Amino acid sequence: MSPYAGLGRYVQNLVEHIIPLSPDGGISCWFDRTKNLSPLIRLSNRIPQIPLPRAPFGLHTDGLVYKRFFLNQVVESIPSPIIHWTSQNYLPHRFGNKKHIVTIHDILRLVLWQYYYPSRLAFESERRYLSHQLRGATKIIAISQQTKFDLVRLTGTPEAKIHVIYEAVDPVFYKIATSDHDADAQNTFGIDRPYFLFVGQIEWRKNVDTLLEAFLQLIESEGPRYQLVLVCANGESGFQKIRKKIAQKKAEKSVKAILCVDDEQLASLYRNALAFVFPSLYEGFGLPPLEAMLCKTAVIAARASCLPEILGENALYFDPRQPAELVQLMRKIADDSSIRTEFSARGFEWAKNFSWEKTARQTLDVYDEVLSASGTAV
Repeated sequence: MSPYAGLGRYVQNLVEHIIPLSPDGGISCWFDRTKNLSPLIRLSNRIPQIPLPRAPFGLHTDGLVYKRFFLNQVVESIPSPIIHWTSQNYLPHRFGNKKHIVTIHDILRLVLWQYYYPSRLAFESERRYLSHQLRGATKIIAISQQTKFDLVRLTGTPEAKIHVIYEAVDPVFYKIATSDHDADAQNTFGIDRPYFLFVGQIEWRKNVDTLLEAFLQLIESEGPRYQLVLVCANGESGFQKIRKKIAQKKAEKSVKAILCVDDEQLASLYRNALAFVFPSLYEGFGLPPLEAMLCKTAVIAARASCLPEILGENALYFDPRQPAELVQLMRKIADDSSIRTEFSARGFEWAKNFSWEKTARQTLDVYDEVLSASGTAV
């Protein structure tokens, strides 16, 4: 799995693919020196990378005081006509005279606010604050139509201000996934039966409880013919959340947690699974199902948030609140190899439609639109 989080991967892949499209330069990366810089390492000799000034008085750069009183001053000192903020998690309290583009990956905390805020009042305060910030943005990039819909509905952002630009699978993983080499991860991790696969953090919104409940129902009726393999992006702490339930059902040999894999092992796990199951309640985009598709693995996904948009008619869908629906699909795909073959082929062709070259080109188009509207030479 990627050694850095999704936002870091977004920055690296976007900038790495913008560079060849901007032969005259003009792109530089300003970064918070207190953050993990691993996403920028591959770019170190290709574009200027400039640390933002340190926060004064020992302030934390993520803190409201820094963002409200200092960050906007720092931004005004940057010698660039436009600034692209690659996440809504790091924005100044207000934008100055420059042109600003903001990428919104999701607004999960506002969509499912009951899980994050102690009261409606706290939620409304956060919603109004984000709305205020986004009013000052020149353009907004949303990574799915679902995210755009959520922004319009919850922040009042005009639709015309929002451009939808999809992400894609990391090119390094793409190359591994589409090669003929197989790392034989089944042997490495002791997987001894046909298995269903999940990849991601084990947390409430990923809805792994529903997957586990469905799988336990499946082996209760079918016997221990199958395994459920969970690649836990948040390691042991994630798996601990469901370990007790597995023990209660005496299913330790049927449910396997894998806490650390490299890209070759991950591709092998995808490639040899009966199906990849993604029961998530909410995603801004959802890369793991596309990774599975590139490995020619059938996908079973929740009929929720952006997943039908991103996966189209190339996955099997279920109501994420209904384990019985998932049991039926798991049984169907395990018993019928023709269904697996059909959806693995369809998914593979579909996933190839997403590329970072396309993402970079569309992002540059937004830059050009903003510069042209301001009368700045492109």
